[in-house]
Amino acid sequence: MGLQRLGLASISALPDPSTNRPRRKPAGAARKRSESSSRGAETDDNVRKRLLTVGPQYKEVHCLILTWSFHDLRAEDYTAPPAADYVSLEDESKRLISTLKNYGWQVSEYHIDMNRPIESTTARLNKFCQLAADDVLLVVYYHGHGSLNEDNELVFSSHDHPENSEWAKKAAADLYSELLSRQNGGHGQNKAGFEALMKKYERYRPISHLPWSTLRQPLLACPSDVLFILDCCAAGGANLPSSSIPQSNTYTKHLFAACGFESSTSDDMTETLCLVLDENAAAAAGNNETVLTTKRLHQLMEERLQKKSNGVGTSQPIFKQLLPLDPERKIHLPNLTMMNHSKGGRGRRSRRGSQSHASMNMVAVNRRGSEESMNGIMGGMHGMNHGMGMVRREGSVRGFVLA
Repeated sequence: MGLQRLGLASISALPDPSTNRPRRKPAGAARKRSESSSRGAETDDNVRKRLLTVGPQYKEVHCLILTWSFHDLRAEDYTAPPAADYVSLEDESKRLISTLKNYGWQVSEYHIDMNRPIESTTARLNKFCQLAADDVLLVVYYHGHGSLNEDNELVFSSHDHPENSEWAKKAAADLYSELLSRQNGGHGQNKAGFEALMKKYERYRPISHLPWSTLRQPLLACPSDVLFILDCCAAGGANLPSSSIPQSNTYTKHLFAACGFESSTSDDMTETLCLVLDENAAAAAGNNETVLTTKRLHQLMEERLQKKSNGVGTSQPIFKQLLPLDPERKIHLPNLTMMNHSKGGRGRRSRRGSQSHASMNMVAVNRRGSEESMNGIMGGMHGMNHGMGMVRREGSVRGFVLA
């Protein structure tokens, strides 16, 4: 069991009057082939089949974690036993930040303003987009409440109002009694009591909303690859209207959604993602031959969640490629800490070609995701040193791909 995140329109779980909180379920253009490379070139399909080892696609990864400045998923909000059934948003965030930083990613948090959610978040995202570059991956991670509005558009929300009618009546009576007392000269006589009362019924404050389009618009136009991760109910409703598709599909945009558009999620999404990333880092220790892709990460998470629930009762994450609409492109999730450590080791291959690898098959990946075989280029250059193959996006050095 755990604590189910409710959307705005969700009525699937009522708060316990003793807890005053909802329960969640458990936990620039493609490079042309030179004459020399075309002589030994394979077809793109054959090259893809031969890709066994993938090098760094990004030199930096920046992650922005979005939560609300006020929400009803804090540790202190859950007072009903057993405590093991509850997972706080703060604990989730700490675990997530630790995992991502262990990968060498730059992580920052932003608490969405309750009073000006759209304006303030847009300003923060515009600042975040200034980090964009061809060799930079941007990750935006939202976790909290979500639901579909009347137009079936995904909307994020700060909290839910309690739905227990008896508790609502008690709150109204207590607050009205306090107002009468203050009106009759009691103001300031029991400040601590009044503040405690306001804290107790804080969930009745106005709910703030943030439409998915606020996140979508600046990041789709951002000149960088982007990964959206939405850990909320109805996350699968993060659609892409045709009117919002940029004219240029140069960059790749992927989406991880915790559940379908008509589903509620539980505490499992963030925890499972962290477990898979941690396990991948441990398995790859001392072996810099594989890099996790978003699609593979989704598969591993799906397998783990199915085993955990025996196929029953746990929402399954959804993976989408938002842009381009076609063809499929990969986003790699590099462990920059491990890669940097490997670069500092003895016997490493120099970028300038300190070692000769005449028989090495090299594959260059251009900005648009197509692959060009460079077989024959290296093999025909006898007596020359050969370094790592460079992968360029519109002129920037991106790393290497070995087949």
